This record gives sequence, structure tokens and C-alpha cells, in this order.
Amino acid sequence: MDAIIYRIGDLIAAQFLPTHSLGVYAVSCLAGFRHHARTAAAQSLKIKGLGRPSSGFAGMGAISAFDYHRLLKYHYECGIAAPAVGKSLEWLPSTPYIEGMQMWNCVTCGRGAFSRLAIQIASCRKLMITPWFEEYLVRSRKELAARPCELTPSQVSASYNRAIVKARDCLACQFVAHHALNTFRTFYIKEVKKAIAKASSLSMINLNLT
Repeated sequence: MDAIIYRIGDLIAAQFLPTHSLGVYAVSCLAGFRHHARTAAAQSLKIKGLGRPSSGFAGMGAISAFDYHRLLKYHYECGIAAPAVGKSLEWLPSTPYIEGMQMWNCVTCGRGAFSRLAIQIASCRKLMITPWFEEYLVRSRKELAARPCELTPSQVSASYNRAIVKARDCLACQFVAHHALNTFRTFYIKEVKKAIAKASSLSMINLNLT
């Protein structure tokens, strides 16, 4: 019977996980399907602002307050880990191509702006980043705090669009910003994914979902 019941869990997850991750989480908690609860919790990271009153879901009334609390705690901890990736870029590969990227090599962008930020780039040194790229990092961190999953930086978002628009103010950046930002995002997405995976592993152990 255990095998049959678990097979039912597999079928439920396969059919409803992409669109009803919270419902699958609720059913999995009730049935003791730890693997499916863990998978559904990871899927729930795609839900922006989980925990607000509008985040009610079918099956919520059937699970305990503790089950819901640990889901929110998991979402919160991943929402701390993901934005932290953009605070330092020391994780970038140390290659001549990376060190020569436009967003930390423009000599005209933001000239005279005393507020330009120096940030660690790969393992080389701290470099002054352009104002449009600094704004991108700040805005993308806020987006990741609300929706801590790798889809957030991979999609064309408000932070991305704003950066491209701001880059047009610089004659040196306006023609290369699109390509430079897209190249950066390929590394950014991978690092965000790693940070979430690490936070998820720790959270799942603490939440007894191992």
C-alpha cells in the first residue's frame, strides 16, 4: 500500500506541480510525502511575495500552522541568499574578457559623479561600476528578495529595462550595454541558482523536509 500511495503522490505532483505548487505542498505535508513537499517548496519560490494575505491557496486550511510557517521561512531564507549574490561580483571568472566588460571600464559614464560605487570584480580588484549597472544590481536584488528563483534575473524585468534605458545616456555604453548586460546575466543566473540551492539545502534540513 505504501508504494501505491506514493505513486499517487507522484501522479499528483506531475499533474499539478507547475501550476498549483502550494496545493501540492499542502497535500504532501498531509500525506507525509517529504520529497514532494521539498519539490513543491522549491517551486513556490517563483511566487512573488509569498506570505502576504493574497497568497492563500487550496488546501491551506488542511495543513498545520507549522507546515505553513516552515514554507514561509524557507521562502524568506532563499530571499536573503539570492539577493546577496549581487553585493559582490568576486564569483565572476577571472578572465581578460570579464575584466574588460563595459560596465566597469567606461571612462565617460557618470563622469564627475562622486557616488560611483567600487565593487569587487572576479578575483582581480575593486572597480568603479557605471551608474546604470549599479542601479541594475540594486533593483535586481529587490526583485530577487520578493521572488527568489533563477527565473527572476533570466527574464526581461523592470531592472533590466531600466538599465538599458539609463545606459543610453552614455555615448560609450549605449551601443554595447545590451550585449554586456546579457553576457553578465548568464553568469548572474548561474550564481543565483547556486545560492538558492545552498540556502534550500540548509532550509530543508532545518524544516525537517529531508
